[in-house]
Order: sequence, then C-alpha cells, then structure tokens
Amino acid sequence: MQIKSEKVSRFNINRADIWDGALRGFKRSSFDPAHTILVKFSDNTGYMESGIDTGGPKREFLELLMQHLKDRTLFEGRETEKYLTCDSAAFDNDEYFIIGRMIAVSMVHGGPGPQFLSKNLFNYVLCEGNFSPDTKDVCDPEIQMMLQKIKSSSSVECLRSIVEVHATMLMIAGCLCHII
Repeated sequence: MQIKSEKVSRFNINRADIWDGALRGFKRSSFDPAHTILVKFSDNTGYMESGIDTGGPKREFLELLMQHLKDRTLFEGRETEKYLTCDSAAFDNDEYFIIGRMIAVSMVHGGPGPQFLSKNLFNYVLCEGNFSPDTKDVCDPEIQMMLQKIKSSSSVECLRSIVEVHATMLMIAGCLCHII
C-alpha cells in the first residue's frame, strides 16, 4: 500500500549477469524501495527485450535474484537450510545490507522470499522461538567433528581434553571457557 506507483526505480538486467544489474540498481542513488520497480532485460549483446513491464519482468527478475542469492558465498549449508557466513570483505562492501534490502524489496513488491534460509535462522531474525541449531548444520567438517566430540563427551575429564586440543578454534569463535 505504501508503494508509490507514480515513481519508478529502474533496473536494466543482463540475463547473463543478474547480480551485476541488481547490484547497480540497488546501489543507484535514485533507488527508492517505495517506488514501483521497472525491469528491462537485455541479452549478452545489449539488445533490450521489447515489451512493457506490467509486472511479469519484475516478478521474473525477483525470482532470478532470489535464486542467485541462494548461491552467494554469504550463505552456506544444505540447499534449503542455509545460514549466514562471516565474510569480512562482504561486510566492508555492505553486501549484507544490500542482500537484506534485496530480500525485503522482493517480498514487499510481490516477489518470492528467501526459501533457502534455515528455519532456525528465519525464526531467529524474526525473534520468534529458540535458536536451536544442530551440529549437522555446520558446514566445516573440522568444526562439525569438534562439536560432535564435545556433544558426545562422556565425562568432565574427556570434555576438558577435547577443549584443550581445540582451544585455539574455540577461542577464535569466542566460546572458550574453563570447564568445571
């Protein structure tokens, strides 16, 4: 209801590089998420597809954008259970903010949401329910193995020895603590 249909945010999207066109469109100083989105597709040679955007190209663009986001390095995990990764270069380039904006704009403008996020992450972002990830959600095999060992330790002594062996990794993660 708050979308201003008399104003337009334009996106020129090359089908061969959805990400580049989306990034340029969302970073454009004239972009406003409250404006109607107008999408024009082009091919590799720059030839613009004919036709007037009455909603179809916009929906197609938002669907293609969500598919592309699923494969960005900012997300890792199983196909429909992805979590955010920690990427300092992406943080420095405001990529987390831009991707968040892309997801919000897609949903507000009638496009799809990020169907690839884990339910745990989704609920955490919405501040609903408890965050209860499982060790199988961890993509790094070394970290996953360490967590499995910690989870299955049968005594305090066993847990202490596991923590001692993996102290550096636990310290970097910010979760090294003295076992009592």
